[in-house]
Amino acid sequence: RVDVVRLPDPDDTRFLLHDGTHGSGIWRFDGNTDTLGRFDTDPRAIPFGVLGEPPERELIIGSAGGQEILASLYFDAPDIEAVELNPLTVSLLTDRFADYTGHLPERPEVHLHQGDGRSYLARSDRAYDLVWFVAPDSYAATNAASSGAFVLSESYLYTAEMIEETLEHLSDGGIMAVQFGELDFEGRANRTSRYVVTAREALQRLGVQSPGDHIMVAAHLTDDLGDLSTILVKRTPFTRAEVEAFGGTVAQATDHVPIYAPGDGADLAGLGDHLVNRLAGGSDTEVDALVAGHNREIDAVTDDAPFFWHFSDFPDVLRDIT
Repeated sequence: RVDVVRLPDPDDTRFLLHDGTHGSGIWRFDGNTDTLGRFDTDPRAIPFGVLGEPPERELIIGSAGGQEILASLYFDAPDIEAVELNPLTVSLLTDRFADYTGHLPERPEVHLHQGDGRSYLARSDRAYDLVWFVAPDSYAATNAASSGAFVLSESYLYTAEMIEETLEHLSDGGIMAVQFGELDFEGRANRTSRYVVTAREALQRLGVQSPGDHIMVAAHLTDDLGDLSTILVKRTPFTRAEVEAFGGTVAQATDHVPIYAPGDGADLAGLGDHLVNRLAGGSDTEVDALVAGHNREIDAVTDDAPFFWHFSDFPDVLRDIT
């Protein structure tokens, strides 16, 4: 079920709901990118800040209500491919809310496609400066889990093989950005932790000896609205300039803290000894011990068992039923 709800705010914003759960925002847009200054302090600025200049070619997987398309336009991306799985969600931008959203799909910079993100990427022969995963199935998975149905539904967007595929589609200096909602990042960053571990596995498969040099993580922390993490992964090591740009961009983002950056950037960590920090920058032995000793399943996910959202062993689930 897809619903669009009007918010009582001066910007006349809409919420896009999937099965009754907030999935994205739909913003009124008059076609003038100068009016999009809100993205200067938004976590969507992070990948652009690290890149330092507009990505010549960009792919958004899970474009939903178009927020990331708007951010990309604001940061002057000239060639934006956006893929959304749900045809009804796509129709909101192409038809029902076309006037409201400034006819985004008709802009020369924007190429909106309905389809599966992994399949689309696998068929592409392009090299991207930015591939952006906008938690494209996190809310659907959460809804299914909370209702008791499809709790073991597989997701092939977050496996080591998919990360490999994405890294191989990056330009020499390109990055991939992945964002997850977390209910309590400080106390239980399950999604971010598992993705970082899986990214390390993918990097090692590509011959990377020090995965921690290729990962950066930031988090948006709130008291009651849920948190958001941003994970950046690069096929080549992040440079000192990129680490410094990361720190500067995160500092400008509202309620954001840097969690991990490589090298001297490790000093940026806003939560000190947080699990995600240690998973991103630890040695293989240290990471293996952290994963084995954690009270949730956060080991790397592969195509052979692509159950990214399954954080508890089945015996543990049964043990808690009384």
